[in-house]
Amino acid sequence: MANLLHRTTKQYLVSTDPNGLPEPIANYIEEPDLSAVAGQPNKYWTITGDVVTLMSQAEQDAVDADIEAAKVLSDRATVVATPDNPNALGVEIRALIQLLNKRDNYLTNRVIELQDRVQAMCDSSGAASNIRTAGLAVSISATNTRSRSDAVQDYKDDTNAGVND
Repeated sequence: MANLLHRTTKQYLVSTDPNGLPEPIANYIEEPDLSAVAGQPNKYWTITGDVVTLMSQAEQDAVDADIEAAKVLSDRATVVATPDNPNALGVEIRALIQLLNKRDNYLTNRVIELQDRVQAMCDSSGAASNIRTAGLAVSISATNTRSRSDAVQDYKDDTNAGVND
Protein backbone atom coordinates (compact mmCIF):
# COMPACT_ATOMS: atom_id res chain seq x y z
CA MET A 1 0.00 0.00 0.00
CA ALA A 2 1.35 3.37 -1.03
CA ASN A 3 0.34 7.01 -1.24
CA LEU A 4 0.01 8.02 -4.89
CA LEU A 5 -0.45 11.28 -6.80
CA HIS A 6 -1.90 11.20 -10.30
CA ARG A 7 0.35 13.20 -12.64
CA THR A 8 -2.48 14.76 -14.65
CA THR A 9 -5.52 15.03 -12.38
CA LYS A 10 -3.42 15.62 -9.24
CA GLN A 11 -5.71 13.25 -7.33
CA TYR A 12 -3.99 12.09 -4.14
CA LEU A 13 -4.67 8.48 -3.17
CA VAL A 14 -3.85 7.35 0.37
CA SER A 15 -2.80 3.78 1.18
CA THR A 16 -3.69 2.46 -2.26
CA ASP A 17 -2.76 -0.88 -3.74
CA PRO A 18 -0.84 -0.10 -6.97
CA ASN A 19 -2.18 -3.34 -8.49
CA GLY A 20 -5.77 -2.07 -8.21
CA LEU A 21 -5.24 1.17 -10.13
CA PRO A 22 -7.40 1.85 -13.22
CA GLU A 23 -4.33 3.18 -15.07
CA PRO A 24 -0.66 2.19 -15.36
CA ILE A 25 1.44 3.02 -12.30
CA ALA A 26 3.57 5.27 -14.55
CA ASN A 27 0.71 7.82 -14.45
CA TYR A 28 1.26 8.21 -10.69
CA ILE A 29 4.00 9.48 -8.41
CA GLU A 30 4.64 7.04 -5.57
CA GLU A 31 5.07 8.59 -2.13
CA PRO A 32 5.24 12.18 -3.45
CA ASP A 33 6.85 14.93 -1.36
CA LEU A 34 4.03 17.48 -1.00
CA SER A 35 5.77 19.73 1.53
CA ALA A 36 6.28 22.48 -1.11
CA VAL A 37 2.53 22.64 -1.82
CA ALA A 38 1.12 21.98 1.65
CA GLY A 39 -2.16 23.82 2.17
CA GLN A 40 -2.40 25.00 -1.44
CA PRO A 41 -5.13 23.95 -3.90
CA ASN A 42 -3.86 21.37 -6.39
CA LYS A 43 -4.79 23.67 -9.29
CA TYR A 44 -1.62 25.61 -8.35
CA TRP A 45 0.68 22.58 -8.32
CA THR A 46 3.25 21.98 -11.04
CA ILE A 47 4.53 18.45 -11.58
CA THR A 48 7.91 18.04 -13.24
CA GLY A 49 9.07 14.45 -13.28
CA ASP A 50 8.39 13.26 -9.72
CA VAL A 51 8.77 16.72 -8.16
CA VAL A 52 5.70 18.70 -7.07
CA THR A 53 6.19 22.47 -6.75
CA LEU A 54 3.98 25.50 -6.26
CA MET A 55 3.35 27.87 -9.18
CA SER A 56 4.52 31.46 -8.96
CA GLN A 57 1.94 34.11 -8.10
CA ALA A 58 1.80 35.19 -11.75
CA GLU A 59 1.11 31.61 -12.83
CA GLN A 60 -1.57 31.26 -10.15
CA ASP A 61 -3.20 34.50 -11.34
CA ALA A 62 -3.18 33.16 -14.91
CA VAL A 63 -4.84 29.92 -13.78
CA ASP A 64 -7.51 31.90 -11.91
CA ALA A 65 -8.10 34.15 -14.94
CA ASP A 66 -8.51 31.11 -17.21
CA ILE A 67 -10.98 29.51 -14.79
CA GLU A 68 -12.98 32.76 -14.54
CA ALA A 69 -13.04 33.21 -18.32
CA ALA A 70 -14.26 29.64 -18.79
CA LYS A 71 -16.96 30.21 -16.16
CA VAL A 72 -18.16 33.39 -17.90
CA LEU A 73 -18.39 31.54 -21.23
CA SER A 74 -20.21 28.64 -19.59
CA ASP A 75 -22.63 30.99 -17.82
CA ARG A 76 -23.34 32.84 -21.06
CA ALA A 77 -24.03 29.58 -22.89
CA THR A 78 -26.42 28.52 -20.12
CA VAL A 79 -28.24 31.86 -20.14
CA VAL A 80 -28.54 31.95 -23.93
CA ALA A 81 -29.99 28.42 -23.95
CA THR A 82 -32.45 29.13 -21.11
CA PRO A 83 -35.35 30.69 -23.08
CA ASP A 84 -35.48 27.63 -25.33
CA ASN A 85 -35.21 25.15 -22.44
CA PRO A 86 -38.52 23.60 -21.32
CA ASN A 87 -37.47 23.48 -17.64
CA ALA A 88 -39.03 25.76 -15.01
CA LEU A 89 -36.35 28.44 -15.35
CA GLY A 90 -36.78 28.48 -19.11
CA VAL A 91 -40.52 29.06 -18.65
CA GLU A 92 -39.83 31.88 -16.17
CA ILE A 93 -37.36 33.56 -18.52
CA ARG A 94 -39.74 33.28 -21.47
CA ALA A 95 -42.56 34.72 -19.33
CA LEU A 96 -40.34 37.60 -18.21
CA ILE A 97 -39.27 38.36 -21.78
CA GLN A 98 -42.92 38.23 -22.87
CA LEU A 99 -43.98 40.55 -20.04
CA LEU A 100 -41.23 43.09 -20.75
CA ASN A 101 -41.86 42.92 -24.48
CA LYS A 102 -45.59 43.48 -23.89
CA ARG A 103 -44.75 46.51 -21.72
CA ASP A 104 -42.34 47.85 -24.35
CA ASN A 105 -44.94 47.38 -27.08
CA TYR A 106 -47.59 49.11 -24.93
CA LEU A 107 -45.26 52.06 -24.41
CA THR A 108 -44.41 52.10 -28.11
CA ASN A 109 -48.12 52.19 -28.97
CA ARG A 110 -48.64 55.05 -26.52
CA VAL A 111 -45.77 56.95 -28.18
CA ILE A 112 -47.36 56.33 -31.59
CA GLU A 113 -50.68 57.64 -30.24
CA LEU A 114 -48.95 60.74 -28.90
CA GLN A 115 -47.13 61.24 -32.20
CA ASP A 116 -50.43 61.00 -34.07
CA ARG A 117 -52.04 63.57 -31.79
CA VAL A 118 -49.09 65.96 -32.13
CA GLN A 119 -49.18 65.53 -35.90
CA ALA A 120 -52.94 66.22 -35.92
CA MET A 121 -52.38 69.32 -33.82
CA CYS A 122 -49.65 70.55 -36.16
CA ASP A 123 -51.86 69.88 -39.18
CA SER A 124 -54.85 71.69 -37.73
CA SER A 125 -55.91 74.94 -39.26
CA GLY A 126 -56.04 78.24 -37.49
CA ALA A 127 -53.87 81.15 -36.61
CA ALA A 128 -52.15 79.30 -33.79
CA SER A 129 -50.84 76.59 -36.12
CA ASN A 130 -47.47 78.24 -36.63
CA ILE A 131 -47.05 78.77 -32.91
CA ARG A 132 -47.89 75.13 -32.21
CA THR A 133 -45.46 73.83 -34.80
CA ALA A 134 -42.66 76.20 -33.87
CA GLY A 135 -43.13 75.57 -30.17
CA LEU A 136 -42.99 71.77 -30.39
CA ALA A 137 -39.56 70.15 -30.28
CA VAL A 138 -41.03 66.74 -30.96
CA SER A 139 -39.81 64.33 -33.60
CA ILE A 140 -42.77 62.77 -35.32
CA SER A 141 -41.10 59.66 -36.66
CA ALA A 142 -42.60 56.21 -36.96
CA THR A 143 -42.05 53.78 -34.11
CA ASN A 144 -42.43 50.02 -34.48
CA THR A 145 -43.40 47.35 -32.03
CA ARG A 146 -41.31 44.19 -31.94
CA SER A 147 -42.11 40.51 -31.90
CA ARG A 148 -41.37 38.12 -29.05
CA SER A 149 -38.71 36.38 -31.16
CA ASP A 150 -36.91 39.73 -31.60
CA ALA A 151 -37.01 40.28 -27.83
CA VAL A 152 -35.57 36.80 -27.22
CA GLN A 153 -32.84 37.44 -29.80
CA ASP A 154 -31.98 40.77 -28.12
CA TYR A 155 -31.72 38.88 -24.81
CA LYS A 156 -29.32 36.35 -26.36
CA ASP A 157 -27.28 39.01 -28.19
CA ASP A 158 -26.87 41.10 -25.03
CA THR A 159 -25.79 38.02 -23.11
CA ASN A 160 -23.24 36.99 -25.74
CA ALA A 161 -21.90 40.57 -25.85
CA GLY A 162 -21.27 40.47 -22.09
CA VAL A 163 -23.87 43.12 -21.19
CA ASN A 164 -25.14 40.91 -18.34
CA ASP A 165 -21.77 39.76 -16.93
